[in-house]
Amino acid sequence: SKGVAWLYSEIGALLDIWADPEIQEQLAGRLHNMCIYDKISKRLSDLGIQRTGEQCREKIKKLRRDYKTVVDNNYSPAFARKVLGCYDKVHEVFGKCTIIRPPFVIESLAYNESNPNTSKNSPNLRKKKRNMNAFTPIDLSAKDLDQSKSSLELQINKQCKQTSSRKKSSEEKRKRLKTLSDANKTLETELRLHQTDLLNRILNIQRKQNDEILQHQREHLLKEEQHRREIRKTEIDLFKSVLFLLAEKKGIHLKLQ
Repeated sequence: SKGVAWLYSEIGALLDIWADPEIQEQLAGRLHNMCIYDKISKRLSDLGIQRTGEQCREKIKKLRRDYKTVVDNNYSPAFARKVLGCYDKVHEVFGKCTIIRPPFVIESLAYNESNPNTSKNSPNLRKKKRNMNAFTPIDLSAKDLDQSKSSLELQINKQCKQTSSRKKSSEEKRKRLKTLSDANKTLETELRLHQTDLLNRILNIQRKQNDEILQHQREHLLKEEQHRREIRKTEIDLFKSVLFLLAEKKGIHLKLQ
């Protein structure tokens, strides 16, 4: 996959191998580039990094395009690091190059040999190669520059959209929090009112119970007092009767009120 993610350490290892003089000499020769990138893939595999030759080639091309964008736009190192996260390592390798452009890929020799209509000594083929060598790098460079600018614009637009999305999400969160806070306040107010009403009801019930208890005790005391009076009256009447009997026996006439 061309869109595979690369770690910073993996990019550093790729650049170190790519910048190896032996690899650079092979890239400058007539050997098909993919064969060389397969070798780079093998050396990465020895380091425990599993990438195909095509993935290595595409990553180098992208790094060179991004670095060319940084150089052409004269970005400051600080801003360059934002555009190109591994800027320091890329600058260390590509900064030595006089022209920053993706390498020109020579057609496969196997393909040329297998095509019966193609001859290495054909004048038309030599003329075509001369024309390609004369104009293709410039066209590729301009194309890569446009692609890099387009890529940068897409990145900026993506960052703007992400920032706008984060702001919108933050505003929505604040609104939800405010709504929840208002709802909590309303619930707390209703709960306090309910508690107050419930407490008043409990107090009224308790007050009625106390009044009933006091009334019952008052009635009980009145009954006891009446009973004591009746007993006392009975005792007095009995005492009078005894006195009358004793007086009659002794012939005494008593007048009691």
